[in-house]
Amino acid sequence: MWHAGVVLLWSIAACLAQDLPDWGSFYKVKGVLYLPYAEIREPFTGYYDATQNTSRIDYYNGMVQTVQLSPSAQTEGYPYGTNYKIAYMPNPKTWESVRTCFQVNGTENATVPLQDVLPNVEGFTFVRKESCWLGNDELLAHQGKRQCERFQLTVPTRDRVSKYTLWVSRDPEGWAVPRRYLMRGYNTLLGSHFDKYEVLYYGHSRDPVSPSVFDVTTLFNGTCHSFPGPGAERLALHNPMAEFLGNHDGHIKHSFEDFKEMHKRTYEHDVEHDRRRDIFRQNLRFIDSKNRANLGYNLAVNHLADRTAQEISVLRGRLQSKDGSSKAEPFPRHRFTAKLPDQIDWRLYGAVTPVKDQAVCGSCWSFGTVGELEGAYFRKTGKLVRLSEQQLVDCSWNSGNNGCDGGEDFRAYEYIRDHGLASDEDYGAYIGQDGVCHDSKVNATIASIKSYINVTNRDDLLTALANVGPVSVSIDAALRSFSFYSNGVFYDPNCRNDTDGLDHAVLAVGYGTLQGCSLDWHGSLNQ
Repeated sequence: MWHAGVVLLWSIAACLAQDLPDWGSFYKVKGVLYLPYAEIREPFTGYYDATQNTSRIDYYNGMVQTVQLSPSAQTEGYPYGTNYKIAYMPNPKTWESVRTCFQVNGTENATVPLQDVLPNVEGFTFVRKESCWLGNDELLAHQGKRQCERFQLTVPTRDRVSKYTLWVSRDPEGWAVPRRYLMRGYNTLLGSHFDKYEVLYYGHSRDPVSPSVFDVTTLFNGTCHSFPGPGAERLALHNPMAEFLGNHDGHIKHSFEDFKEMHKRTYEHDVEHDRRRDIFRQNLRFIDSKNRANLGYNLAVNHLADRTAQEISVLRGRLQSKDGSSKAEPFPRHRFTAKLPDQIDWRLYGAVTPVKDQAVCGSCWSFGTVGELEGAYFRKTGKLVRLSEQQLVDCSWNSGNNGCDGGEDFRAYEYIRDHGLASDEDYGAYIGQDGVCHDSKVNATIASIKSYINVTNRDDLLTALANVGPVSVSIDAALRSFSFYSNGVFYDPNCRNDTDGLDHAVLAVGYGTLQGCSLDWHGSLNQ
């Protein structure tokens, strides 16, 4: 009898363990949102209390905090609920990051819902018991090889299949403890994955959450302001987790339509359109996540947002010579003995033409070269003249450059020393393609140059900027963050400065120290 009782109890426990997870009415949990296609790992902490009709999510250890108060919460004056977002925003005068609170109220047609960070398990079915270790070992390494129950939901739509998988363990009382949540999107027509994201959970607690956790006045001492921007995008910025735990992606569709209109994008067919939208989705996720991290600079959607990393790399057209063929002279430090100014910005002196766009042509080397010569010409004559990048693209092949397939600024200087350089007006506008060289048929604005100098360290660069003018510099532009840079002082610890890592040419136009903080900056131009 005793043995039979053991078997009976074990059978009942096994059945209960396969029940769908019940998260309860309140919880706190920590996690990491992993977006492999967007190259993002974003830590978060979620608080949820359905009894108070309140929820809160902190991103990047509190850099950004969002609070959702649903209509039933005791919020006087907000019958449809309200969203709060507390984040660091740059002061427009000093550019110093200031903690700021924004508020978006619900409406009769769009009330504010609570935001779970745990998935809605409706429609999920039990698959089997297995190790939580299966899958992304690097993300799960600290969890140990514990046993989990695996639940799954498959959602087919047109030519796409979205598969959602949830792994949970059980606490001593039999309650579900979230461990992993994985989404994989598969395109059955193209045979490719169009999306993937994963959430790793830890620190889960079923204890009641204090009302003070959701009290905005304890999080921010000041007045909350309305948030600018269109509805869908505005709500997505206020509640980014809704995309991953609620499948709300309307903001992506709206943003993509705005992107197509702004940049005049058309695609051959629906398959290509959907592919570009998927690429845009990952780039937008990357941009929004990095902005939540308060890195001291901001990213924004630009003309590259529907391009893959490989397609963007084609635009970084700086070649890398291994033969030491440059005839540049060493930097003449002895000529510059005066103390350097604290800052210099040649744009303020009128020595820099507006930012130019190299289009889909790997001609960055020509823009750095031309920008430097425009500055030198301005300093000599007092006139700012747009010089011709197209002439360098068309005509400097014999100097070792390859037009839209890449080049180096020193080879462009070699060409200019022998042939001069015309203005845009005389040679013809930049077309973003390899054209037919006709330098012998136009007048050269710059007849020749005597020499060019190699600047190899930071101190010499500052000296050159202060005493000579804008300088063509080579940088590492392979970082995804750099592709979508918008404003602020850009810094990425993964940025390389070795010869093999320098794949793009830009124009340095100044330096200084940002008011209100200790960050040095060097201004650069090229699009």
